[in-house]
Amino acid sequence: MLCSGVYTSKNALKKGVEILQKALVFLVQATSHFIPQIL
Repeated sequence: MLCSGVYTSKNALKKGVEILQKALVFLVQATSHFIPQIL
């Protein structure tokens, strides 16, 4: 029971990291797209 709980939390952590990376990439792309328009 404990092992599956650890596995699940590791899986959730991995998913969270993937989502964070995608969000970061999106932010960078959006920033590099909008900065020239502001300046």
